[in-house]
Amino acid sequence: MNMLCPHSSLLHTPQTHHIHLSPHATIDSATSVSSALLLPHSTIKSGCTVSHALLQWNATLTSQSDAHHVLLMEQSEVGPHSFTANAIYGPDSHVSGGEVHCTIFGP
Repeated sequence: MNMLCPHSSLLHTPQTHHIHLSPHATIDSATSVSSALLLPHSTIKSGCTVSHALLQWNATLTSQSDAHHVLLMEQSEVGPHSFTANAIYGPDSHVSGGEVHCTIFGP
């Protein structure tokens, strides 16, 4: 079951399962999103494949990135073209064009 709060948006994403979008959270043009909780103003977009994810305030997954079993704390960003699995991103952490596995990343 998917839960969308007022002012959230789910656009152009063919596969979604067990997602919860808080107010002003957005999923736009992702490939697939399953088992995800997006807090206010967080975003998944542009061809991402995501499973088992928690995105805190203003966190972003973008541009052909894959994320599995991840926590993105506030203001963190993954993408473009990144792969991450079993990772925790601290506040205001950024990764692009690489891989992050089994890591606590950031401040």
